[in-house]
Amino acid sequence: MIRAVVVAVAAVAAFAAAPAVASAQLIAIDPGHGGSDPGAVGSGMQEKEIVLDVSTRFADLLRDDTADGRGGGQWSVIMTRVGDESVSLAARASFANSMGADRFLSIHANAFSDPSANGTETFSFSEGTTGAALRNLVQEEMIAAWGLRNRGNKTANFAVLRETAMPAELHELGFITNSGDAVKLASDGARQSAAEAHLRALQRHFGLAPYIPGPADEPDDPGEPEEPDQPERPDEPEQPEGPEDPDEPDPGDPEPEDPDSEDPEDPGDPGDPDAPGGNGDTTSGDSSGGATASGGCAVGAAVGGGHPALLMLLVAWAVRRRPGRR
Repeated sequence: MIRAVVVAVAAVAAFAAAPAVASAQLIAIDPGHGGSDPGAVGSGMQEKEIVLDVSTRFADLLRDDTADGRGGGQWSVIMTRVGDESVSLAARASFANSMGADRFLSIHANAFSDPSANGTETFSFSEGTTGAALRNLVQEEMIAAWGLRNRGNKTANFAVLRETAMPAELHELGFITNSGDAVKLASDGARQSAAEAHLRALQRHFGLAPYIPGPADEPDDPGEPEEPDQPERPDEPEQPEGPEDPDEPDPGDPEPEDPDSEDPEDPGDPGDPDAPGGNGDTTSGDSSGGATASGGCAVGAAVGGGHPALLMLLVAWAVRRRPGRR
C-alpha cells in the first residue's frame, strides 16, 4: 500500500516536471471572393482564382512547417473556402469565430479604373492592436518578396476585420488592372513567394525565426569508395641465360649428332653380338677396359693378315672380358 502511494507520488512529480508541449496555433486563411463573385478582373485573370492559389500554398506551407520540426512552428489550418464557392463576408467571420481561430489572414488582389494604380498594401481594423502588428509584418515581407510599390499599412472598416473576434489583417497583393503588377499575379513562382512571405510574417509575429520548410537534408552519398591507384609493377628483369645443359637439349631443336652421347653399353651392331663395338666406342668406365678395347683392335688388325688361330683365341678372350659378363 505504502509502496503504491510512493510510486504514484513519483509519477505525479515527474509529470509536473516535464516541459509543457506548445499548443498549435489555429490559423484561419480567407481567400477573398469566389463562386459567383469573381472579385477584381483584369489582364485576363480573376481575383478569386489568384487568391485561392496563394491561400492554398500558404496553408500547405503551414502544414509543412509543422511536420518539418526544424522551424519550430506548430500550426493548425482552416480556410473559409477551399474551392470556387460563394461564402458571404458574415459567414467567413462567423466560421473563424466558431472554430476559435487564433489569427485571421485574408488575401485579396486590387483593381482600379486607372491602370496606372499599382502596389501592395495591407489593412487592419484599427491601429495599435495585435492585428495591426501582424499587418505590419505581412506588408514588410510582401514588399521584400515582390518589390512592388509600397502603398503602406492602413486601417479599414472591412467586415472580416470588424466582425472577427481574433487579431486579423487583410492583404492586397497588387493591382490586377496594372500590367506590371499583373506579371507578379500571374506567375506561379511569385504566388509561391507571396505564400512564403505570409508564412515568414506569421512566424515572426509569434516570435519564431523565419523558416521555409522543405525536405529533410540527406547526407551526401559517398558512393562507391574509389580504389587507390595501384603502383605500376616494374618490368621484371630478364633472367640471364644460364649455360646450356648438354644433357638436356632443347626439345625444339633437332638432336645433335654427337657420337659421344651414345649409350656406352651399346653392344654395337645387333647383327653381330660378338663384336666389341660397331663404332670403336666400348668405354665402360674402366681405364683398363678402354685400353683393352683399343689393344684388341690393334692386335686383330695385326693378325688378320694370316694368323686365324691366334685371332680366334683373342676373340674368345675378349668376349670373356666384356663388361657385364661374369
